[in-house]
Amino acid sequence: MILFLDDEAQSSLFLEELHEIGLPVQAFQSVDPALEFVESGLEPLLIAVVDVMMPTGNSLSLEETNDGLLTGVFVLERIRTKHSNCIIYLLTNLSSPELSERVKHDPKVYIRVKTDVFYDEFAEEIREVFERLSAEHEKGNF
Repeated sequence: MILFLDDEAQSSLFLEELHEIGLPVQAFQSVDPALEFVESGLEPLLIAVVDVMMPTGNSLSLEETNDGLLTGVFVLERIRTKHSNCIIYLLTNLSSPELSERVKHDPKVYIRVKTDVFYDEFAEEIREVFERLSAEHEKGNF
């Protein structure tokens, strides 16, 4: 399964690309239901695509997320507690040293600046990674 969490309207274009190529995506526009899904552990989460800056919902505080500027980083940490092998793409409007510093020790996290992302190319990258991870999962290597 692929988790997609972004509160911005233009994300629907990327979701369309993922659906068109037949990927199983669970999409959310707010943190609370996304975290409920993650923590349920009902399905193995192979990939997560998470916006960095978004409202915190009730699950996270403004204080801990730097007024919502780093919400996605805290979502990432919650994903890690249930899905340690999940590949996580953090989407951001601006690349920052603080963001890079916070995730530099996790080799399964990739930062993508939204203005540099072409939806069709990114969807193809996600498809390739998903197919590889699905094969590993089926063999019990994930």
